[in-house]
Amino acid sequence: MTSVFYPAAPYDRLVIAVTLMVWVLLGGLTLLFVYDVRFYPSSSYLLGVAIMIFMVVVSVVVLLGTYLFSPRGYRLTARELVIVRPFRSIVIPYDDIAEANRQEWIWKGVRLWGGGGLYGYIGLFHISGLGRIWMYVTNKNKLVLIKTKNSKQYAISPDKLDLLDKLKNNLRQRS
Repeated sequence: MTSVFYPAAPYDRLVIAVTLMVWVLLGGLTLLFVYDVRFYPSSSYLLGVAIMIFMVVVSVVVLLGTYLFSPRGYRLTARELVIVRPFRSIVIPYDDIAEANRQEWIWKGVRLWGGGGLYGYIGLFHISGLGRIWMYVTNKNKLVLIKTKNSKQYAISPDKLDLLDKLKNNLRQRS
């Protein structure tokens, strides 16, 4: 079997809104500090430059760092599901997967580690009724929940749910 790539679902409205707000906020603060240092030099000019450089670095790290860990799509190979990210893709062997099903979004949850809207829902979350879930989701309306044999859970959001059918077929063939 050759590998098949399934793109991630387009961002939902909340992801678009959060991503846009973060870009505007960080961009606006950075421009404010650049403007302040450029047009209002004071006796603390070096401090102003240091703050300006700090804001540029923070903005780049937050925006680029989050993007590099966000899902771009999902790949099914002969032996595994790969959550494709620009940096450090996640590999889940079929032998480790206990089940995969469609899941409705549950708003009751807490982000333990990761991002809750900037380029998607990324990282470790605790969701009421489901427990800890590693989320690699770009659209909360197209969730697929994957449970592994060692009780680890993953949530993904492929654009087309053909991925779920093909994944279940691959799991049946391996058992």
